[in-house]
Amino acid sequence: MKHLPPVTAGLALISLFVFAYQSSLTGDQRILFILQWGAVPYEITVRDLPPTVPFPVAGTLLTALLLHSGLGHLAVNMTYLGLFGPAVERALGRWRFLALFLLCGIGAGVAQVAAFPVSMFPTIGASGALAGVMAAYVVLFPRVSPRTIVFGVWCVLQVMLALDTLNTVRWRCWLGVGQRPLALNGCRR
Repeated sequence: MKHLPPVTAGLALISLFVFAYQSSLTGDQRILFILQWGAVPYEITVRDLPPTVPFPVAGTLLTALLLHSGLGHLAVNMTYLGLFGPAVERALGRWRFLALFLLCGIGAGVAQVAAFPVSMFPTIGASGALAGVMAAYVVLFPRVSPRTIVFGVWCVLQVMLALDTLNTVRWRCWLGVGQRPLALNGCRR
């Protein structure tokens, strides 16, 4: 990770540490952890349950970005963060990149909550944030094509996740975030 810019490396390290902690929990503890720190649309919209986190429940839209449903989910997200994050972070600068990542990730969570407001299933993962990073990459580097196939593979993976109706990954929202590339032109230096 020494060749990764600081925000990309930091996001990857935090995700790895959170996943290591998640993995250290027993089955029931792991489920409770994901229910507590994942974004549960019902808890955000209906609010008839006491909060399970020490901050406003909408904050779980942020904490959910660091949770992953399994090693494969983590590996895919970290691979795509490593492929697209460095170039976008270098082009935008660290603070703009961090803002892009967080806003796209939270935006994907908001879209998930809006689409399924009474769902009791937690939404977790950084797929929406990564869709925003990849959209920024396409806008910032329109003539670079070697990663086109990698982007296509990611899209196929997202569709495969979409077909798994019990999956908690923010697969439904990556397209919504991907529609924002024109707005990213304002993020250029």
